[in-house]
Amino acid sequence: MKGCEMAAQRLKTRPQIVEVPLLYQERVNYRPQSFVKPDSHDDDYANIPKNLVTVPIHNLRGRNPDYDVEGFAIYPHKSKLRDIRDRPFLEGEYSRELHQALLDITGCRRAIITKNIAARLSPLAKDFPGERTMIPSPVVHADYNERTGPAAVARYVSPGELKDHRFAIFSLWRVISDPPQDNTICLCDARTVSEEDRQYVDVYIGTGPIENRRKMEFTGYTYSPNHLWGYFRDMRRDELLFIKLYDSDDSKSWRGAHTGFEDPSAGPAMVPRESVDIRGIAIW
Repeated sequence: MKGCEMAAQRLKTRPQIVEVPLLYQERVNYRPQSFVKPDSHDDDYANIPKNLVTVPIHNLRGRNPDYDVEGFAIYPHKSKLRDIRDRPFLEGEYSRELHQALLDITGCRRAIITKNIAARLSPLAKDFPGERTMIPSPVVHADYNERTGPAAVARYVSPGELKDHRFAIFSLWRVISDPPQDNTICLCDARTVSEEDRQYVDVYIGTGPIENRRKMEFTGYTYSPNHLWGYFRDMRRDELLFIKLYDSDDSKSWRGAHTGFEDPSAGPAMVPRESVDIRGIAIW
């Protein structure tokens, strides 16, 4: 059997569950702090107490999760995007593509695509570190909570609209590199995450005295054996992943913890990850 045929056969027989160490936060009795330099490719979470735990991650292909139930969902969606480094295209035509997708998929009355763009590049990529790119996130986290979610939306909508309408924040996530990627994203079923699992971190971005830095709140997670992890193996560029980051309707799932991880089933044929996620707001 030729090498390419052997590689193709191996991909067909990959396990449906992989055992992978994920980087959680360690539970502490104080509020951790992290200090981040702008546009840094270093570990942004170096100051956070960590707990490395090996967990099973299920291949979700063939299943149909719902962003209002599990907290995430995947859809076929073609795009003209070919380069995650092309910031004008990301902020222009690609954002317009996402705007229409957010309207069509959620059925919301109003959609907003923000300038919050995260272009992520595997350290194995030939041109790493790329300009205005970041490494895949190495820590289990969620981007918003009950305080920071509404505050983020309030930058774009009026107080009256916030009060009178349901709104949600999504990460609209797409991979550009071909499968199998060396690093991809895994997602925790929001129904298996509890308030007790969360631990907040104060992040200070910039240089110089702490009072001159931009402060943000990071939501990390401590390990629980209840957490159920999954991923969409071998994502393609014509797929769009919706990750619910916040929902003003408490009856819907949204505490979607997630992180990047190295897929051990990818094998020697793995391709360095290139992905981009942009925050979108849906208002019903």
